Amino acid sequence: MKKAGLIVAGIVLAGAAAIAQTPVYSQNTVGYQKLNVVSGANLVALNWNLIGGAANVAIQNLFGSTNLTMGASLDTADDIYAWDPTVGAYKMYYLWTDGQWYEFMNDNNPTTNVVARGQGLWLIHRGATPASAVIVGEVPTEATNIVHFGVGLAQFGSAYTAPLSLNGPNVTWASNSGASLDTADDIYVWDATLGAYKMYYRWTDNQWYEFMNDNAPTTDQIPMGNGAWYQNRGPLPAQLAESKPY
Repeated sequence: MKKAGLIVAGIVLAGAAAIAQTPVYSQNTVGYQKLNVVSGANLVALNWNLIGGAANVAIQNLFGSTNLTMGASLDTADDIYAWDPTVGAYKMYYLWTDGQWYEFMNDNNPTTNVVARGQGLWLIHRGATPASAVIVGEVPTEATNIVHFGVGLAQFGSAYTAPLSLNGPNVTWASNSGASLDTADDIYVWDATLGAYKMYYRWTDNQWYEFMNDNAPTTDQIPMGNGAWYQNRGPLPAQLAESKPY
C-alpha cells in the first residue's frame, strides 16, 4: 500500500464541572470513570448518558470530582475546546475561579451549552502536574448509535461505556476509501502521553489500517474516555453505526 505523509493540525481540551444539586433518579445502571489528565493536551470523549437517560450533558455537569486548574482567563485556566464542524472552528470554555465553565468571548454568565454522548473534546490542563477528572453518568442502553460525518473534520469517541474497535464486529462504517492516508477517510487518535497522533486510513478493502503499520487491518481500539478526529475526504458524507457492545 502506498504511504503518504500528512500534517495534522491539533489543539487541546480541558474539563471540570459541578454535579447537579437536585436528585435525578435512573432506571439503568449508573457509574463513573476516572480520567488521568496530563499537563497539556488531552483528547477525551463522553461515553455516558446523563443520569436520568438524556444523551446530552451540560458542560457544567460534565465532570464530577476534579482537581483541574481554575483561573481568570482562557490562558491561565483549564480549557475545553469543542470543535463545531458546521463552522470549522472551536467553541472554547475556561474554568473560572468560581469553579464554573464560561464560554470564551461570551462569558457574562456560566455556560448552559451541552455535549452529546459520543462527542470528542480537547481538554487543556494548565497545571504543571497531572490531574484527575471523574465522569459520572448512566450506562447507555440504546441498541445502536449513529454518527454522521460531513466532509471535513469532526471529533468523536465511543457512544457506549466501552472501547470502540475500529474494525470491530459491532461497528459499521460508510466511509470514503482510498489507497493512502491523504486520499482516504482518516481517523486520528491522540496519545496524550506521547503528545502525538496514531493515524489510520480507510483502504480500498473498506478496512481501517494504521499509517506506517499497514500490512494488515488494525485491531486497535479507541479506549473508553478517549476522543479522536474523523477526517472525511469526500465527496460523500460518512457514517458510523455503533451497536451496543454489552
